[in-house]
Amino acid sequence: PRAIEEVAERLLSTLSAPYRINDHEVRVAASIGIAFSAPDIDPADLMRNADLAMYRAKSGGKGRVEVYSPQMHVEAVRRVERAARQRRALHEKRLTVLYQPVVDLATGRVCEVEALLRRRDDRGSLVGAAEFIRLSGGAEAPMPPLGRWVLEEVVDQAARWRGAGHDIGARVSLPARQLTGAGFVEVVDAVLRGSSLPPPALTLEVTEIVRGEGADGLIGGIAALKRLGVKLSVDDFGTGQSSLAYLRRMPIDILKIDRSFVAEVGSCPHLTALTSTIVRLGLDLGLTMVAAGVETPSQAAILRDMGCQRGQGFLYSGPLEEEGMLKVLDRGVLGEGAEHGFGVVEVPAERSPVVPVQRPQV
Repeated sequence: PRAIEEVAERLLSTLSAPYRINDHEVRVAASIGIAFSAPDIDPADLMRNADLAMYRAKSGGKGRVEVYSPQMHVEAVRRVERAARQRRALHEKRLTVLYQPVVDLATGRVCEVEALLRRRDDRGSLVGAAEFIRLSGGAEAPMPPLGRWVLEEVVDQAARWRGAGHDIGARVSLPARQLTGAGFVEVVDAVLRGSSLPPPALTLEVTEIVRGEGADGLIGGIAALKRLGVKLSVDDFGTGQSSLAYLRRMPIDILKIDRSFVAEVGSCPHLTALTSTIVRLGLDLGLTMVAAGVETPSQAAILRDMGCQRGQGFLYSGPLEEEGMLKVLDRGVLGEGAEHGFGVVEVPAERSPVVPVQRPQV
């Protein structure tokens, strides 16, 4: 098996060599999936297995080789089942968008809202919809129907709030690979053109930075969105493969510090110092810094002293339905514990646990 992988890697190396067409340098990217035959596998299954491995390679950022494993088939079946549940939830109008305020740490003023997808269960209770959020398609897949529905809902709602006199922005999270999907920028442009929301009032928040060849595609997608006037944010910075060197290449506007860092601010000297370093470096890059998961007054005070401009978390408010969010906007300023009386909708399963922190690459 290793010999076959080496052949595939040589093919990738050969294909990646640049060639010229009419004085233009052209490069070809490839993804290779490998499947091995067995006495009980027919040709159709063998091709299906190789195809699954190839799509796994593509979803990892292209320029990769993947060998089929049975787990890939299990995951493919799960994706089909999740897609069916997603279509059913959309058709039955069981999905809704909640909004969590993001505040200016210095003044308490609500400056934007983050959209959070929820699903109503058979009892009418709101529960998390994380499995639907993960359904983002492959690197070349178009925006899924759910993604467009959420974007349209959030853009229209933010436009109504602004029309009522509230100077508010809206933030929508999405997987980073969606930015490189077919027609993604055109969909965002069409949604904005169909609304009165100015493009700078919309922030698209991507989850972490992808590496390798996929990073080049992501940079291109971000640049195209920036030309529309949309703002870009990187979510959960510090917990994965993020590198400040990559941030210098990314034309982003906002950097969100992961809640696992914020939870230890003031109690763990090492992570407090590390968080301060991230804030300073982000500010040096001209980024707006947002702290996720702010839950105590001391955390808010320390982050504010570090220079972090914005924060969100249960200290200020949990996720709110439209009516509760409008009450917050009418008030304008959120103090500590101001969520009481605004109709906070808490979904405990969606409150991410504090996880071990990996030291980010500086």
